[in-house]
Amino acid sequence: MTGPSRKSLTDSLFETNYQSKVAAELWLNIGGKEYRLVGKKIKIGRAVDNDIVLEHKSCSRYHAMIRVENNRVILEDLKSRNGVRVNGTPIVRVELQENAEIQVGDLPGLFYQRQKATQKTNREVTAAGILSPDISVAAGQLERLGLSERFQALPKALRLSLIALVPLFMFGVLILSQNNSSMGTQAVESSTPLFSLTESDIIQAVVPRTEFENCRVEEDLGNFRRARSCLEALPLTEEVFMTLRRVIERQHNLSMQRYKEGEMALKNKYYDLAILKLQEVLLIADESSEFLSKIPRMIEEAKEGKRLL
Repeated sequence: MTGPSRKSLTDSLFETNYQSKVAAELWLNIGGKEYRLVGKKIKIGRAVDNDIVLEHKSCSRYHAMIRVENNRVILEDLKSRNGVRVNGTPIVRVELQENAEIQVGDLPGLFYQRQKATQKTNREVTAAGILSPDISVAAGQLERLGLSERFQALPKALRLSLIALVPLFMFGVLILSQNNSSMGTQAVESSTPLFSLTESDIIQAVVPRTEFENCRVEEDLGNFRRARSCLEALPLTEEVFMTLRRVIERQHNLSMQRYKEGEMALKNKYYDLAILKLQEVLLIADESSEFLSKIPRMIEEAKEGKRLL
């Protein structure tokens, strides 16, 4: 008589409700455009450093934020000028339910979920929104070390806690390898000084306050190219010098961040996200940036990958 079949460690790992919790992708359709909600915090507003940029006059620069906390999706109004509504009711902070109708300023929207295609590889999405390596690799390591039966004997709650740590560990390895592979790119980008002016270039002069404040407004909106051009047209007083240096550093850091996000999304076959992030770099980066020559090819690669799906 054949005894009960022995479960593999991979099956044991997923003998919890962990997989069902990540089996759906979170989406927001707003202003007629679809956005996949990736990460623990998603900022929404008119400024270009938001995760979802809404170019509409009724939207504040930093209008709202979506937080994913303990399998709950929370929408917060960031003290916006025209407010946020959920199912017609003004809100400050509320948990979103499936198919909730939202309104950001004057833009209508809908929150919903899409079921992911479940594959035997059980590839999961990490907290940072990037695909982690196959969890079955970790299971295979435990089996080779003879720890499979010990793991299966652990209480279910403890197994779940250990499972949660595996993707984080593997994602850390992915980040380290990504940083190593991109060191050459960073070296090229940093070979040219970000800010060529020095304090010896500062002069004593009267700066037109209206024009200077207009430059500051462009910076607040995240329009770093315009802010930079505006400031460079003013007399280089100490105030202008400090503001210009800050604008250049913010422009560089944000364009680097978006480039890395796009590069990693492309590597992990999140083609829509890759295109979005890379297009943001085209809007943000200085025209002399080394990255601008690489992005058109990467966008075409993402479009081709999306077409072949």
